[in-house]
Amino acid sequence: MFFAACFLTLMSQAFTIAVDAGHGGIDTGASYGKVYESEVVLGVSKHLAAIINKDEQFKAFLTREDNHNMELKERVRRAHLQSADLFVSLHANSSPDPHSQGMELYFRNELEPDQESLRLASQENQVEAEETTNKKKKQGDLATIVQDLNRSMNSLKSYEVSWHVVKNWKVPFSRARHNAIKQGPFHVINQQGFPSI
Repeated sequence: MFFAACFLTLMSQAFTIAVDAGHGGIDTGASYGKVYESEVVLGVSKHLAAIINKDEQFKAFLTREDNHNMELKERVRRAHLQSADLFVSLHANSSPDPHSQGMELYFRNELEPDQESLRLASQENQVEAEETTNKKKKQGDLATIVQDLNRSMNSLKSYEVSWHVVKNWKVPFSRARHNAIKQGPFHVINQQGFPSI
């Protein structure tokens, strides 16, 4: 009886999505003339959140609502404070290849990243590796095992979300459709306790 009541309570709550506009403030991200990634993705993020919030089954919120600097840790913290069920970080990357087009979806990195993913991640990440190493040293074996299981489950869910986005993408993009989903060592999609893309 108690389980059924808890289940119904969970079902009645909106699915919460953290919409993260990448970069911000002096961290403009990629640029083309006077067009800056940080401003473009903020506008797209606001539009996306508005569309999501039209459906009462979902609740979207922005990790940043204006064009100011925000640490990666703070973005993740805000998602946790709002009890996010999914974290979506939006970016508008550039490429030295003039023929590049379309979209890419990245999710939690469980495999060896390719060179392009490493290059992008090094530009996006602003986190020192020492913090992660120190945390692992303080944890016990059981806690580490449970964390690994949760991480694996969230990776699977993140892949499923990525696959659905690609499958339902309405605007034509790169001919290499099968290459649209990748794994990458980005801080904001590797640190959460929830699926993230």
